[in-house]
Amino acid sequence: MAIKLADVIERSHVSFPVIEAHDKTIVGFYNGASGNAQQPLQLYYNSSVKTKLSSDGSAGNTVKLTSLPYGGDGGTDTAGPTDALVIPTEKGGILTMLDEKLLTDAGGHPSPTDFVSAYLVNVANQGSNVDAARSSIGRLSELAQQFNRYPIVTGQQAVALGDVDGESFLFAGYSTEQKSFKAISFAQMIAGIGAQLTTDLINNGVITDSQASGQSGGIGDVNGDGSVSTADLLEFLTAFGNNSAGFETDYTTLVDTPSDQSVDNIAVGVAPGVSSPFAVSDLSSWNYGSSVNIGGEAYGWTSVSFPTSAANFVRFNTMNLGTGNELLTTHWHARRLVVDISTMVTFDAPDAIYMIVHVILTDASGNANTNELMVVTSGYQDFNSNNNGFFSQGYYGGTAGAPIGVPIPWTPQVDFKTEGFTERYPVATNYENHTSALEEGFMMNYAFSSNFNIKNMEVRIHFAGTNGSTTVDIESVRHRIISV
Repeated sequence: MAIKLADVIERSHVSFPVIEAHDKTIVGFYNGASGNAQQPLQLYYNSSVKTKLSSDGSAGNTVKLTSLPYGGDGGTDTAGPTDALVIPTEKGGILTMLDEKLLTDAGGHPSPTDFVSAYLVNVANQGSNVDAARSSIGRLSELAQQFNRYPIVTGQQAVALGDVDGESFLFAGYSTEQKSFKAISFAQMIAGIGAQLTTDLINNGVITDSQASGQSGGIGDVNGDGSVSTADLLEFLTAFGNNSAGFETDYTTLVDTPSDQSVDNIAVGVAPGVSSPFAVSDLSSWNYGSSVNIGGEAYGWTSVSFPTSAANFVRFNTMNLGTGNELLTTHWHARRLVVDISTMVTFDAPDAIYMIVHVILTDASGNANTNELMVVTSGYQDFNSNNNGFFSQGYYGGTAGAPIGVPIPWTPQVDFKTEGFTERYPVATNYENHTSALEEGFMMNYAFSSNFNIKNMEVRIHFAGTNGSTTVDIESVRHRIISV
C-alpha cells in the first residue's frame, strides 16, 4: 500500500516543527535553526557557563523539554500543548540549537547568525509532572563536532580549571578492548604521564623506586605530597634538566662518625711491585658493624647488599639492561665506576700502608663467571714522593711524611675509567685472581669472554702495610657510577 508523506510527517505543535510518525513523537530531530521555526532554539550562557535552553539566548525565555502526555497549559513547572516555549521529545531525541560560542574555520564568530550544535536528550519528563528543571542543559548531552568549532583553551587554563573545586577539564578517548568511550581529566592525564614516565625510567635503570615515589611510596609522586600532578612532573624535569648526564648511582656506606670502623695491625708484605702472587687472605680487611648507615641511591640496580658484623663489601645486584639490552648502548656504555674512601690514619711508629680497592664483576650467565681487579692507592698530599704508599715521618729516614701519633685524613679516589691507571694507582697484577682484561679500567657495558654483560658488581676495601704500626679508621666508602 502506498503511503503519503503527509501520513508520516506532520507539524504537531503550535510553536515548533516536530517530526512525528503515525502520531508518535519520534526519538528524532528538531532543527532549531530552520527558517520554518516560528522561534529559534538557542543556548543561554551565564557568563561562560552553559546553563539553559532558550528561545532567544536570554535567561528569561527558557524552553521546556517534555514528553507526552501534556499537562495543563500555562503551568509554571508543567508543559501544555499550547504553551509557546515547550518542545515535545523523548529520551534519545536529538535537538539542534544555535550556539553563540561556536567558531568558523578561520577561528572567528559566524555572521549573521550563530552556528548550530546538536544535543541528545537524556531526560524528558511528562508534561503533567511538576519539573522545575525542564530547561536545564544538564538534561542533554552535546554531540561533539569538529574541534575547530570550539573556543581554544591553553594548557595553563586547563590546569587552572582542574584546580577549581568541583571542576574537571576532560578529554575523551576510545577503548578498543571495551569498545566504548572513556573520559579522562587533564589532572589524571598528567598523573598518568608522570607515573608512566617514572615507571619507564625505573625499568630502564635510570632512576630508583624511591626517587620516583618520594615519601608517599606512590610511583610518580616525586615530591611526596601523596598525589601525582603537574608539580611532580615539573620537579622531575627540573631535576633531570639540571644533570645533563641523567641520574647516576651515588651510594655511600658509613656516613656517620659513630659507624667508623678501624683496621689495626695492617698485614705486612703485600704491596704493588711484589712479583709473587698473593690472595685476599694476605690482606687486612675490616668488618661493617651491626648497624650500617647508608646514603644516596643506586640507580639501575635491583638492590644493594652489604654485610653486618662481617668482612666489608658492597654488592650492586642485578644491573638493569632494559628490553633487548638496549641500555648497554643508551645508558651503561658511557658510565664508569669511581670509588672515594674517607679515612683517618694514625701512625704509631714509622710505617707505610696501601689501600686496595677490589672490584669483582659477575656476569649474567648461568655460570656466574667473575672477573676481578685490584687497584692500589699509593699515597696522598705530600706523602707520595716515591709512590711507595702512605707513609710516616722517619719511614725513609727523613722528615717527610705524616707525623707520628696524630690522626691524619687520607681520602683516596680510584677512577676505573678506560684510560688506564697512573703510577700513584697501580694495578696489583700479582693478585692471584687478576683479570688482565680489566687492568686498563672498564665501562659499565663491559662484556665478559662469555659474551655476557655485568649482572652484579662488588666493591671491597683492603689494606696492606710494611711494619704493622698503623691504625686506619674508615669513615665512609662512596660508590659512584658516573658518565664520562
